[in-house]
Amino acid sequence: MLIVISLMFLSLLVLGCSTGSEESNLEEVSGDVIERIVQGDYEIVYQQIFTEDLKDSLPFNDFKQMWQVRVDSSGEYIGMGSLEVSQRGETYYVAKTELEYTNLIFPVRMIFNGDNQLVSIHLGEALVNYNIPETVIEEEVVVGKGTAYELGGTLTLPKQFEEPLPAVVLVHGSVTS
Repeated sequence: MLIVISLMFLSLLVLGCSTGSEESNLEEVSGDVIERIVQGDYEIVYQQIFTEDLKDSLPFNDFKQMWQVRVDSSGEYIGMGSLEVSQRGETYYVAKTELEYTNLIFPVRMIFNGDNQLVSIHLGEALVNYNIPETVIEEEVVVGKGTAYELGGTLTLPKQFEEPLPAVVLVHGSVTS
């Protein structure tokens, strides 16, 4: 019974939003898609929202496993961040948000067509969800500022210190070393 009600609700939501394709309607669809996936309603989303092309490129079991692997290591679900929707071209809309769990936060990017059907879904790299201890401060820095090779970073220091401190510089690149 719950599945039937869910299918009816999702169908009405999609059909009701498909005439205008406005960003505010897409926010509702995007938020509903995320909430249903978080609740484990993968099949409803897959059958009702995925385009046939997306179904061909991402089989149901792969889609379900992609989410379950991420969720299993993430901890308890806390909530969804703000949802940003923007138009790309005349017929595509991009919806971006972050999902916060007790252990991880990861970005989700979904692309919808003009009929509010999902043509792409991407889970970004997860960030560790942690609180900085009150005894330290962080500030953003740029090494090589003003040069052609600026490198952004985060400087983390204890709030109170009297003597010079040892330092470690960690650099991460995007190519293999």
